[in-house]
Amino acid sequence: MTRVVVIGASVGGVTVAQSLRELGFDGEIVLLEAGVGLPYQRPPLSKAVLLGQDPGTADLIDGPGLMAIGVEFRPGARALGLDLARRRLRLPGEELGFDELVIACGASATVPTHLEHLVAGGAHLLRTREDAVGLSDALEQSRRLIVLGGGVLGSEIASAATARGVPTTLLSRTEQGVGPLRGALSAPLLPLHRAHGVDVRTEVSDVGRVAGGWSAQAREGEVCADTLVLAVGVHATADWLADSLPVGPDGIRCDASGRVAPGVWAIGDAADRAGGRHEVSRRTQAAAVAEASTVAAALVGLPTRPAALPYFWSDIHGVRVQAAGRISPRAVIEVVERSVTGDPVAFVAAEEGVVAGAAAWGSPRAFRSARSLLGTSGVLEEIAR
Repeated sequence: MTRVVVIGASVGGVTVAQSLRELGFDGEIVLLEAGVGLPYQRPPLSKAVLLGQDPGTADLIDGPGLMAIGVEFRPGARALGLDLARRRLRLPGEELGFDELVIACGASATVPTHLEHLVAGGAHLLRTREDAVGLSDALEQSRRLIVLGGGVLGSEIASAATARGVPTTLLSRTEQGVGPLRGALSAPLLPLHRAHGVDVRTEVSDVGRVAGGWSAQAREGEVCADTLVLAVGVHATADWLADSLPVGPDGIRCDASGRVAPGVWAIGDAADRAGGRHEVSRRTQAAAVAEASTVAAALVGLPTRPAALPYFWSDIHGVRVQAAGRISPRAVIEVVERSVTGDPVAFVAAEEGVVAGAAAWGSPRAFRSARSLLGTSGVLEEIAR
């Protein structure tokens, strides 16, 4: 093995390169990135950058840092196709050969067909650093914001906007949750938004352009704003590989180690890992880093490392939301701790009587307690008593 090509300068892609060098790999590493500029991480975009902080807080590594570990970084190099038999990538105007290929091209903001006219009319998305800077600048001048989508990203946007004093309306489905948390696990979300002044509307019939801004029609009536952002999900940026690799709705299908085919690996948002669909860390930075480290070890011939405990977190209106393990739709959810006012703050999710997942709202201590129950059985019976 002499050349490893990594597609995507995400935290996963950069971690692969760094881990390879730390493990003694002395071959060629080429890091391709479709966008321009230096690598950055995404969590600060919906937090620090939207709060008006320096976009540089999202920096991951600079040019000298990449040079220091011997990585050839190619920003603006969008991969267009893959010839697996010849082990070559098709780039604009050239082909690039590889011995091992790691696909870390991430995900893109989802814009359903019936909402495309909103983006064409000037609605914001939030996926890239440029998106975050543009939305932050808009919030600086905004009189009111409408957020379409009440999931984790929409909730973080609403949280940042209200922290900046921008009146915010959140258009959310009643069953929408935060990241991996659904149903009873996400019950605190909408009350939390409302307690911080967010105008939450759950029965929305129409969103469109009006003079001077945007309008949303809901059961509670019409609301108008001068700024609109769509946060209705993401999808793996993998369509360009559909003719050469097994690509499904959730990304490139691979085994639990990230292997797609001999010499081809997928990590992060681009990967649809076997058995990982209900892990709470799916599409998180923590998962991408863990997967990158595992793939790097495999590339240098080391044994597969034990999988890290899946972990998810978010901060919404200053409340830390945490989850660990696996939470499937068929899991039985039980409250294991309540606040002094009786509100549920920590939960476990059990499958076939064994605790597979844990979650908590606003209590790191309660989360640690719930997480300690992972893998145990008989807990639900104890709670019932």
